[in-house]
Amino acid sequence: MNPVIDKAVSLIGGQTETARMISARSGKRLSQKNIWSWINVTGYVPAEFAPFVEALVREKAMDDEDIVTKQQLCPDFPWEMVCASSAA
Repeated sequence: MNPVIDKAVSLIGGQTETARMISARSGKRLSQKNIWSWINVTGYVPAEFAPFVEALVREKAMDDEDIVTKQQLCPDFPWEMVCASSAA
């Protein structure tokens, strides 16, 4: 189990709510099974969904200790390169 993803999902409101909210924002259909798989099987959030999870957590977080970043959710993705090219 990935405790970082589990924390994010709990803050958002559970697996079903997380799937619903990401689906609404991304336009891609996700189910509770997808979220469960991220927590219990793959251990990471796919890069295309990590920014949505981060944004949802930021909306729900009570303080900075609750924040979960896309880098924590998907650590193997080259976020620095993407962010650098977006800023250019």
